[in-house]
Amino acid sequence: MKFGLTALVIVSMALAQTPPPPGGSTSASYNATYKLDGGAASQSNQTYIATATDTSGVWVTDSGVLTLINPTIKTSGNTSSQDNSSFYGQNAALLATSAGVANLTSGSITTTGSGANGAFATGAGSSLNLTGVTINATGDGAHAVMATQGASVSLAGVTLSTAGASASAIATDQGGGTINVAGGNVTTSGMNSAGIYSTGAISVAGTTFKSTGAEAAVIEGANSITLAGVSLTSTFQKWGVMIYQSMSGDASGTHGVFTMAGGSLITKIRKAFSELQKLGWVEATATRFFGAQATGCSPITTAAKAGVAEITPQKPHTIAKSLAIGNPADGIYAVRGILESGGAGEDVTDEEIVEGMRLLAETQGIFTETAGGVTVAVARKLIRQGRLDPRESIVLAITGNGLKTLSALDGKFEESAAIRPKLAEFEERYAGVTTQT
Repeated sequence: MKFGLTALVIVSMALAQTPPPPGGSTSASYNATYKLDGGAASQSNQTYIATATDTSGVWVTDSGVLTLINPTIKTSGNTSSQDNSSFYGQNAALLATSAGVANLTSGSITTTGSGANGAFATGAGSSLNLTGVTINATGDGAHAVMATQGASVSLAGVTLSTAGASASAIATDQGGGTINVAGGNVTTSGMNSAGIYSTGAISVAGTTFKSTGAEAAVIEGANSITLAGVSLTSTFQKWGVMIYQSMSGDASGTHGVFTMAGGSLITKIRKAFSELQKLGWVEATATRFFGAQATGCSPITTAAKAGVAEITPQKPHTIAKSLAIGNPADGIYAVRGILESGGAGEDVTDEEIVEGMRLLAETQGIFTETAGGVTVAVARKLIRQGRLDPRESIVLAITGNGLKTLSALDGKFEESAAIRPKLAEFEERYAGVTTQT
C-alpha cells in the first residue's frame, strides 16, 4: 500500500496506557562511554564506541547541554531488560535523561544489539535535536528514535533504518513524548516494525517512509500522528495505517468529523471503516462522514455543499495554516466520500475556529491547534443545523497540540503569568501545593 499524503491527522480515541508516578521510579541501569552530567560541552568529529551490555555511547543528563558536530556513535551490547530499554532508554546509543539536551549535526549512529535504540530522550525537559544524522539499528527491539515520559525529539533531514523485530523507526512509549520530523527518509524491514508508532504526539512533514514487515504508521491509545506532505509505503499484507484501542476495545461510532487540507484523511478513514466492517471487527452500521474546513480555504466543503465533485481552486486566507491547501490533490475523492456516505461538508470562520479551540480546552482540557478548532466548530455548527444528532455517537478527529499555532491566538485571550517547565511550580501556582525541600 502506498499513500501520497498532502495532509493527514490520525487520532485514536481510546485511553492511553497509564504513565508511572510523577518522577518515574525506574530500575533502569545507565552507563556510557561518554557522559555529560550538567554543564555544557561541544565536540566535533569524535567517535564514541560502546560494546558492553546496557552501555550507551553518549549520555547527557542533569540539565547538561551537549553539541556534537559530525559524531560517529557505535554500540554493540545487548540490553538486560527490553522494558527498561523501551520505557527509559537503557542501552540506547545516544541518551538524554533528567532534562539533558543533545544537539547533533551530521554524523551517524549505529547499533547492533537487542534493545539498542539509536537515539532516546526520556523525562520532562529532556530533548534531542538531530539534523542530517544517519541512524541504523539492526537488533530486535532497537528503534531508531524514541521519546518517553514527556521528553521531546526534533529531527530534520535524517535518514533512519531499522532491521530487527518490534523496532519501529520513530516511536514513543510509556508516559508519552513529542517527536517532530521534517524531511528525510525512513525504512523498516523487521516484523512488527512500523515506520511510526505513537503512544504520544508525533508530527511529520515531507518525509518518505517504507515498511515491509508492519504498517507504515500505528497509533496506540488516545494519541496522535500528524502528517503533511508525507509518502507512506507499506508492503505488509494487512493495513498501511492502523489505529487500535489498547484498553477499552470500543470501536463504536456512527458519525465522523474530520478536518481536511488535501482531502486524504477522510478518504483513508472511510476506506478503513469499510475494511474493518468487512472483517467483522466493527459493527456494520451506516457511518456518515462530514468534512470540515476553514471558510478562508474551503474548496472541498464548497463542492460538497453544491453537491458536485468538481473542485474549484481557492486562494487560502485563514489562521488554519495546516489546512490552507487551495487546490487539494484528493479533493474529488473526499467530496465523493462525503456525499456517498450521506454526510456533508461545512466550514467555519477564523473567529469560530478560535471559539472551537476555547470550547475544547474549557470542556475537555485539550489545547488543540487551529485545525482541531475547525473540527470542533464545524461539529457544533452541524449540530445546531440539525444535521448531527448529539444523542448519537460522533467521533471528532482532533489534530496537533495548540502550542504549534500560538500566533493565531495573539490578542484573543489575556496572557497569564509564565512559569518554568517544572511540575512543582505548576502545582504551587494552580493547585496551592508547595513542595517541601
